[in-house]
Amino acid sequence: MKNYGGYPTINAYVRAKIKRLRASEKTFASLYEMMFSERENILAEKLEGHRIRRKTYGESRDDCDRFAKKLRAASKKVERGAMVGLYMQNSVEWIESLWAILHCGYVPLLLNTRMEKERIEGVLEEYRVPLVLSDGETFPCETLLYADVAASEEEDADMVWADELIVMSSGTSENVKLCVYSGESFAAQIEDSARIISRCKQIKKGYRGEHRLLAFLPLYHIFGLSAMYMWFGFFSRTFVFLNDYSPETIQSTIRRHKVTHIFAVPLFWDKTYNTFRRKLAERGEQTVKKFERGLSLSTKLGSRLFAKLALREVRDNLFGESIRFMITGGGPVSPEVLAFFNGIGYPLANGYGMSEVGITSVEISPRPKDRNLGAIGSPFAHVEYKIGEGDELLVRGSSVAHKILCAGETYSPFGTWFHTKDLAKLENGRYFLLGRKDDMLVGANGENINPDRVEGSMSVEGALGLCLVGVKKGAETVPTLVVQVDPFSSAEKLAAVREGAQAELTRLALAGSVQIVLTGVPLIGENDFKVNRRRLAERLLRGELETFGGRGGSRAGDELSRKIRAMFADALGKKEEDIGDDMHFFFDLGGSSLDYFAMVSDIHDVYPVDFPTAPEDCPCTVRQFCDYIKERS
Repeated sequence: MKNYGGYPTINAYVRAKIKRLRASEKTFASLYEMMFSERENILAEKLEGHRIRRKTYGESRDDCDRFAKKLRAASKKVERGAMVGLYMQNSVEWIESLWAILHCGYVPLLLNTRMEKERIEGVLEEYRVPLVLSDGETFPCETLLYADVAASEEEDADMVWADELIVMSSGTSENVKLCVYSGESFAAQIEDSARIISRCKQIKKGYRGEHRLLAFLPLYHIFGLSAMYMWFGFFSRTFVFLNDYSPETIQSTIRRHKVTHIFAVPLFWDKTYNTFRRKLAERGEQTVKKFERGLSLSTKLGSRLFAKLALREVRDNLFGESIRFMITGGGPVSPEVLAFFNGIGYPLANGYGMSEVGITSVEISPRPKDRNLGAIGSPFAHVEYKIGEGDELLVRGSSVAHKILCAGETYSPFGTWFHTKDLAKLENGRYFLLGRKDDMLVGANGENINPDRVEGSMSVEGALGLCLVGVKKGAETVPTLVVQVDPFSSAEKLAAVREGAQAELTRLALAGSVQIVLTGVPLIGENDFKVNRRRLAERLLRGELETFGGRGGSRAGDELSRKIRAMFADALGKKEEDIGDDMHFFFDLGGSSLDYFAMVSDIHDVYPVDFPTAPEDCPCTVRQFCDYIKERS
């Protein structure tokens, strides 16, 4: 079979390829040769119009070799061994650019395209990066655009291989770390992935003989680079690239391409689950109860066959029948979310890794009830775990970064115990994360407060998100629970959310230690995959988060607010001074639908923006109308 390198089974193919890997020099050059050896296998698929464009490993290798010579010709002034930044969106061109930079003898610095440009420029300046290869963005240092290099006729065949690449930390800490990996480090991570294949039947299953992985995670991130690309690319599997990251595009892409594997961060799974629950609720209480009974029975039985038969309708409303295995990593995931996906027949496993140590474990138990516990599994063959002082997880092994650059210092975790700052426990051979050591807060009574545990223990009806942060007030740090709410909520609903959060804090014996702030602003920034506690606390301190107070809210004094308040008063036959900025048109002020749409028509005459027609999307307070207009003006 061409799909498995001529071997009859995937197990035989994997064993043969790993044998070659062990006998190789374990450099990026040798990884490249093995990764592109199955020339006829499909490397990439992407929907263009109504057709799927495919590219084989052989075609990609030929293009990569040509591009490397063109890149070398365009960058002759750059010394071998220098860092060269790679700033591109996920694409087959990103993959080819990575290998081309290595083949020119340069060290690829994988730039985080979601990070603020000012921070990236600071990194480029600090480490004197002479060149960035980009798909459009330009930087203060020399910038080469991929399209220009690819279109060039000039080539230089004087090629050598570098054997290092650099992964940037995610930027959730104050200082960005540059984690330097060798080819040997990635060879160890690839070998560990082969052990997963041998021990986990579900991860090696395909759909109609094919394995297609959704290229959802950014390739510059260690999770996307190692677990998504290196693990699957080494065995010549297919990557399905997205045209955009809208929920509709993701869902349609998975269905159209028959995607079999999805690796993503908890935010993706949370959003998918919450959207499903919201749509389910719209179908009525009886339907909700019927689903919950089916999910409970499926979880109890632990049978994928039962899930496949009984919960097919659920899968039809999500990703269809092609999904074979999924992994979550990069942050805490709730047992509720794990139980949902595993219960409906989509095996979801929790994994662990860091920019500094690579991907080091995945919970690959064949039993859903074990995966639902939220453990990160046991360490791979090339790493060790140890619970250190204060329950901190320590990692040591040959697959970790061999050098880390941060704030002008260089140190190596290679061969030593790396302090992850993650709190963990070992239970029945499995490791469980308990939160971040550097996120720990001290309450008013001197008690230690673990934000991850608090958030995971709370359930507040009407809250769209919860995040416990430490807000500095002088020399004091005040534990603050930031609760995201629907910005169109009525005063009564806001009060109910606050009361619910207060009741939960009381239950956890934290009522006197944690203050509550309600906000209509998303807790996760548009460039983030998870909540950045430090950044959220800073935004709150600087007053950048719109917060909601008690009934009636504050009275904004700008001209737009005064005009909108006057229109509210005119539509409702009330005095302007009786209308608070956060009073709900219907629930607080007693307006009717006819009054509302007449007022919207008047507002539209003055401020010609398109207002939503769905009731749940409509602004209903003075503040909401002002924000809506400002955002679209």
